[in-house]
Amino acid sequence: MIAAVADSLATKQGLQWPRVMAPFEAAILATEENIGAAEEVWDLLAKPADGWHALDAVLDDREDKGLGSQFSQQGLCEVSIPRLGIRLEKVAMGDLRDFVGAKLDQI
Repeated sequence: MIAAVADSLATKQGLQWPRVMAPFEAAILATEENIGAAEEVWDLLAKPADGWHALDAVLDDREDKGLGSQFSQQGLCEVSIPRLGIRLEKVAMGDLRDFVGAKLDQI
């Protein structure tokens, strides 16, 4: 079954796993310069809060990845959800939970 899903959902950008099969729901990409900001984003998404169920999130600090420059300059997160055709949507930290939650409900 996994092979069939992978075969049918493979794109040039990689596998677009269905939410129920994905290894995590959100990946937060960090660089050495913005690890603190990335941890804030992880805390926001991966910890439960009033009316918010925690997402299964991973903090990825590999080189050549990371939150975009918009985050440190303007407090905006760059959100990419290839499965929905969203590429680098800029979202304010205060709106991040609602935005990500609504988009994940579409997957």
